Amino acid sequence: MNRYSHTTASPVFQPSGGVEPRPGGDAARLARLVMRSGGRLQAQRLVGTALYHAALLAGVPPLHLWREALVRATPLVDLRAMRMGRATRWVPGPVTPRAGRARAMRWMVEAARDRARREGVPMASALARVVVDTARGTGVVAARREDLHRLAEKNRGYSRYRWW
Repeated sequence: MNRYSHTTASPVFQPSGGVEPRPGGDAARLARLVMRSGGRLQAQRLVGTALYHAALLAGVPPLHLWREALVRATPLVDLRAMRMGRATRWVPGPVTPRAGRARAMRWMVEAARDRARREGVPMASALARVVVDTARGTGVVAARREDLHRLAEKNRGYSRYRWW
């Protein structure tokens, strides 16, 4: 019995070989990131509502929209601060797909919280807007990913100091 054997009969969820994000597992992880003070059911309801509203806004099925947003937000490189003498250098290196997806989801939740706080809208609609913007390649999360990649490109000369 493998890890995904209980899901093989489901037409919606088919396990991927680790290349694409798993929609069920990543949506549950997003609910855990949204959760505050142990309100898991409320967080799951909020994520479901947000994905439904995002699908209505974009006119695309929710799982396709979520996958596209997650793929467009996932960084491919990471920067680590390393001390060399008295100077601190930012050394770029690859990031694992799982860690990249976790960072992308954290960025989406932070952006949604900021938008909800700033605009005074409910968290579900703010998260829906962030997911739609990210899936289109615009918005705060996509800009953050591009900034990270640009900074890694700028500091690629220090990649020879990478030891991990």
